[in-house]
Amino acid sequence: MSQDSILASLQAPSTDDKGKDMLALIMRSLLVSAEELLNRQLEPYLRGQLANPSSEVITQGESAPPHNICAEQTLGLVDHQGRRAPNATFGFIDGKVKFIKNGIATWLDDQPEEEQIKVLDFVVGRGRDMRALHK
Repeated sequence: MSQDSILASLQAPSTDDKGKDMLALIMRSLLVSAEELLNRQLEPYLRGQLANPSSEVITQGESAPPHNICAEQTLGLVDHQGRRAPNATFGFIDGKVKFIKNGIATWLDDQPEEEQIKVLDFVVGRGRDMRALHK
């Protein structure tokens, strides 16, 4: 028997019911095992309050933005500030980005000059204390 005839016999459709029964048994066993594995691996995602969310959770989720633009903008701003001032500490860059993104800069501009000075004096002193604490 040549190799071509062996290949042809392997590729030929089977008329043997015993082979079909064996294949069905193997497939059934594989599918049961795959189901058990997926249930075990995905258990945290398939159960709990997010598996059957209440109307409150659904309402809360609907208020979330459908994109990650805000996070991308924040990371871009951190990257820009880091490249702009490579010797700046991460704490400084973090504070500056929060100052911009949280709207504190706009709020501070709307305050009277005396209030601005008072707030900035407090913040600078607090920053100095925190930096000394974490040295």
